[in-house]
Amino acid sequence: MSRAYIVGYFGMRNAGDDALLAVSAWGAKNYFGLDDIYISSSEVPATYNTEVCALFPRPRFRGHARIANPLYEQLFLRKHAQIIYGGGSRFQHLKQIERQYHILEMAGQDKHCAVGVSIGPFRDLDSQKACARFLDKLAFVGVRDQASYIRAREIAPDANIVLTFDNAVLLPVSAGLSLAGSDNKRRGIGVSICNYERFVGGDLKTEQGRIVKLADALRLCASSGDLDEVVLLDFNSHPHYGDFDVHLELKKLLGDVIRCEHVPYESDSAALMQRIAGLRGILAMRLHASVFAYCTSTPSVMLAYHDKCREWAKMIGLPTQSVFDAYSLDAEELAEGIRSMIGGNFEPELDLAEAGRRSMLNWEWLIQ
Repeated sequence: MSRAYIVGYFGMRNAGDDALLAVSAWGAKNYFGLDDIYISSSEVPATYNTEVCALFPRPRFRGHARIANPLYEQLFLRKHAQIIYGGGSRFQHLKQIERQYHILEMAGQDKHCAVGVSIGPFRDLDSQKACARFLDKLAFVGVRDQASYIRAREIAPDANIVLTFDNAVLLPVSAGLSLAGSDNKRRGIGVSICNYERFVGGDLKTEQGRIVKLADALRLCASSGDLDEVVLLDFNSHPHYGDFDVHLELKKLLGDVIRCEHVPYESDSAALMQRIAGLRGILAMRLHASVFAYCTSTPSVMLAYHDKCREWAKMIGLPTQSVFDAYSLDAEELAEGIRSMIGGNFEPELDLAEAGRRSMLNWEWLIQ
């Protein structure tokens, strides 16, 4: 075996997934000992000291890279490959899980694994049964949160399932990123929100109402003298589902009350992490905005819209006062949360070094 095939939501211009890819490629090279590394995409973001190839050709249409092409996968996997499911939330509904199982069958026998992934919540019983069959076929399953661990153990008690951690905390290691001295020049707070309702076909009025509440909270902080700069961070650049439009709407609502900088997506996730290291705090709806903040000792307030957000907050021990339900925001309560964040009252309980040790469990099983 000399090739790795890393499977995930890669090439979709999402900074969180870009970080997971960079770490997965680093792990494939340094722990599996593989230099011939391919990913399930037609585009490759920054992977630093590890060379990675896109399996799929570039699409002829404008837009995002394709993440699935069964023909190319079938031809590639005839010669077998080491399959690595490189983090993220991928195992929820039937068609998604069946596709992953089919990849394993084409790849042949080896130590295929899933590292730093979420399991569920499942859409239905068929999805749950399919996931159990899938987990049993893997040599190792590293799950990044307690809820995923419980679900996985319940449906696949004989599988090799370990509670590990989100792989993105290893990005500074894989990218050779130094964060020393960033505390001396912190200014402004970051904002990273997403249009989840648009993505899942939900009520767009909920999305609009959330943006209004965020703007109201930020204005309250500005009027009290607690805030003078906001940095809007696009973690995703999809033309319809990405972050640009929601951040632009928020910027319009803020008007001239607060100085705003809008930072577009770039494929260098380590550079984005470095940027977050220079902030006083971050208002994070995007999960990996909170993960990046944690990695840089940047205080954060989480706007939880999904089970994975709440589970992340539990894993690092974020105070409950810093986790807000994204569907029932109150502007004054959120403003108070922002003030507390800036004041340094929301430090997580879990030490960053311990988080790194847990994330390394995604790879160290190979040398035990």
